[in-house]
Amino acid sequence: MHSTLTASTRTTGTFLKNLTVFAALILIPSLGAAPAESAEVVAQPVHIEYRTFNRAHPPADMPPIKENEAALCYYQFGCRVECQTESKRALLKLKPARITKVKMTISLDVTVWLPEKGTEKLRAHEEGHREICEAIYRGAPNLARKWGTKAIGLTLQHSLKDEAAVVAEVKKLQQDLMDAYMQETAASCDRAQTYFDSITAHGTNTLAEKTAVERALAQETTGLHVNTHD
Repeated sequence: MHSTLTASTRTTGTFLKNLTVFAALILIPSLGAAPAESAEVVAQPVHIEYRTFNRAHPPADMPPIKENEAALCYYQFGCRVECQTESKRALLKLKPARITKVKMTISLDVTVWLPEKGTEKLRAHEEGHREICEAIYRGAPNLARKWGTKAIGLTLQHSLKDEAAVVAEVKKLQQDLMDAYMQETAASCDRAQTYFDSITAHGTNTLAEKTAVERALAQETTGLHVNTHD
């Protein structure tokens, strides 16, 4: 049995909006493949787009912008999990299904929305948000591999004879893997973005954006308070 589940988290500015799960289960006969030593991870290239807007007449596809926001960095971490299972036969009975392979495909999409007459300082601030996204994503393949590998070799409660029950078990496992991955990437990015806005007073102080990015990432990595003044 081969099962695929996809999730993505969309974040506007620095606030987590939602976690949307799209289920696409594909069932094929198990071929008794040998367990993989570690999960396969495919990291898609970061997709970055720059858009401009007129606040009085924003584009229809632009995410909502708050009254106190002059620009927007909209980012989306994505994760697709595929699991393969097998049930070995013992005498005349099938043993409980076992996870033999896990493939995690991850992605990051960033759209920087800038006003038509934005300042260089404003652009630099939004670029700082983008840099934080990319910095978190650079460590994402190792995180995905860590969680995917933990699932390989796990034994489920039911055999492939009980297909519906196995599908439900695998779907729950996939959701757990995606939740764990998102917690260490998307949620981590949200926190770092919040630190960045605090450190820069939402882009209104004189601290260099590069320095602010470094401090925000350091605070997220260590959990320690960092100097927020220039």
